[in-house]
Amino acid sequence: MRPLLAGFPLGLVVVALACGSSKTTGGAAADGGADSGRVEGGGGGEAGTCRANVGNRPTAAACASNADAGVVDAGPTTCGQPIVPHDACLSDADCAGGHGAIGVCVCQAPHGEGCGTGVVTGNACVPANCRVDSDCSPCGRCRVEESCGATTGYYCESPADECSSNADCGSGFCTFQGDHFACQTNVACAG
Repeated sequence: MRPLLAGFPLGLVVVALACGSSKTTGGAAADGGADSGRVEGGGGGEAGTCRANVGNRPTAAACASNADAGVVDAGPTTCGQPIVPHDACLSDADCAGGHGAIGVCVCQAPHGEGCGTGVVTGNACVPANCRVDSDCSPCGRCRVEESCGATTGYYCESPADECSSNADCGSGFCTFQGDHFACQTNVACAG
């Protein structure tokens, strides 16, 4: 089994997946970031076409700092551990080079997702092959990848994508496989 979150900072967030559709909704995330843009559309997409209902990144914006947020109390969502807020980044520029040529700063407030998924300590750098939708063609979406309750990267959508979201993958995850998104079932979430 591939431990998916090995090597990634624990400061990651869940972002719903979306792409290829007719209407953009959302805007700034509840934590002050712009990474929560969603595109709504019908259908799950077919091979050779851009998919519908996948999360994307229409714009990049600076993140608010969580450094002064104070310790998040231990509880069921933090697996009994207090969270000390820490930001790995405040903008995409803070992530360059750390995860290859392109890194993206995911804006997020500290919180827990429950035992077995780790905790979010604040803004985090994730690997990417795009920063915003305009970096991508032919589908025109810089698509979010999420696994184990965390955002794990941003990658250009492809007509070869085999899944729209984790919901398409049963107990697995819809992950980027080098040149397209496909279901991955041999994932061990960090605990």
